[in-house]
Amino acid sequence: MKKTLLLTLCVIGSFAINAQTEFTANEDNNWNNPENWTNGLPDAGNDAVIPEGLTVNNNGSIVQDYTIQVNGVLNNNGDFSNTLGYGFFIGWPDGQFNNYGTINLASGMLNFGNVYLEGDVVVDETATIINVGTFCTAGSYTNNGETQIEGYWHNTGELINNGEFLNAGYLFDCGVWTGLDVSDAWESPDFLYDCEELPGCAELSSYIVLGCIDETACNYDPLATADDDSCLPDLDEDGICDDCDTWQTIIAECPCEIIDPNTYLVTFIEVDEVECVIIENCSCECINDADQDGICDENEVGGCTDPESCNYSAEATDDDGSCSYLELYSITGEVYPDLSSVATYTYPETEESSYEWTCTGGIIQSGNGTAQIDILWDQQIDSGEVCVIDTNAEQCSGEAVCMVVFPSPTHVFENEMINLVVFPNPTSAGFTITMNETFQNASYKLYDIHGKLVRDGEIRSTETKVQTEGLTAGIYTLTVESRNALVTENIILE
Repeated sequence: MKKTLLLTLCVIGSFAINAQTEFTANEDNNWNNPENWTNGLPDAGNDAVIPEGLTVNNNGSIVQDYTIQVNGVLNNNGDFSNTLGYGFFIGWPDGQFNNYGTINLASGMLNFGNVYLEGDVVVDETATIINVGTFCTAGSYTNNGETQIEGYWHNTGELINNGEFLNAGYLFDCGVWTGLDVSDAWESPDFLYDCEELPGCAELSSYIVLGCIDETACNYDPLATADDDSCLPDLDEDGICDDCDTWQTIIAECPCEIIDPNTYLVTFIEVDEVECVIIENCSCECINDADQDGICDENEVGGCTDPESCNYSAEATDDDGSCSYLELYSITGEVYPDLSSVATYTYPETEESSYEWTCTGGIIQSGNGTAQIDILWDQQIDSGEVCVIDTNAEQCSGEAVCMVVFPSPTHVFENEMINLVVFPNPTSAGFTITMNETFQNASYKLYDIHGKLVRDGEIRSTETKVQTEGLTAGIYTLTVESRNALVTENIILE
């Protein structure tokens, strides 16, 4: 992270309460021409001000015992020195000081603009140089005092350090160093650049692209070459910058060994970007959890976990294979009842069981609650249905068992009359329907024990194959129907 130095103007000097003389445009741009100043040449009673847009040339000698404020351009082609207690300020953003002669600084310099030092510079023990702008050294720079870098420093000359050199800016080193180990002697060596593809002094600021260079930050800038302290955190790593100036931290307590000795502590961080809260959370995880259900093996309760079973246990957490179910049977009775007639239907009876019947296309006349009922078929429909649910003495109910019926005046042939044969029956891998030509151009339907249609198709020859792949074992009802006849057959799937 970039180091920030404290800029203390009093170490350089301070503005005295003096009059000011301001440089004005003139053909010769000469510092030493009194006519170029509004109040005569700068002196101990006249602080010098160079306005923005104007250039001043010193071709002689300047001994500064007054404050100089450079907002324009000051070129030193001769000798320049300042005395202790007076400031030399290069203003932002267009102030510029170019040295082609010699400089001796006893008070120091504060640069917010641009400084180009081609000649020799000596910084006395009493002086402090603070650079916040652009500083270029092409000649000899001898530091006996203190030099602080906050901006850009481009060195192609010789730097002799006998004092303190602090770098918290961007240093382009292409010169010679004496008295300074750039690898470990600085407070902040993170911004030391080498000479490869180094731009000229005027392009230093364009070489540096400020931004966030931390790839883990949510506002990481891949084009940035130097960090500007703008990186924003993304604590929960959701790609959204955390917009909180301050965070409240909550530390959760998870005494796992007290809660359950079969668990161990797991810690994790939760971030609430809305409420600006960081929760150092925790949980107790099982030491042994074979089925990965979050319940420790030592705490598992065996039993039946199927709510549809007869012995379901709400306390059970681990199914032990003990679930029991009512055995299902088939309903017997008239498949082709005549309309307006009463037909009887029976289900195998077990002791102390009750039976709840329902039907579609008819009216239950009697027997509901018992194993046998009578139904009046009073509706002419393509097919009806009779269903029963068996409930045993322990109040365990099975699935509904259904039978499809066809209450209609349609004449029904006996199987023997039309030579209908289904084989193999029982079967485990499909079956074949064979019949004589009387029943050609018909259709078939296969129903399961609950009355659900599971297969259907057309019959266009004397032999038709029906696939049973995917069907469970049990008793099924096959119906074959043409325009003048309908027959049924029970199919057993093993």
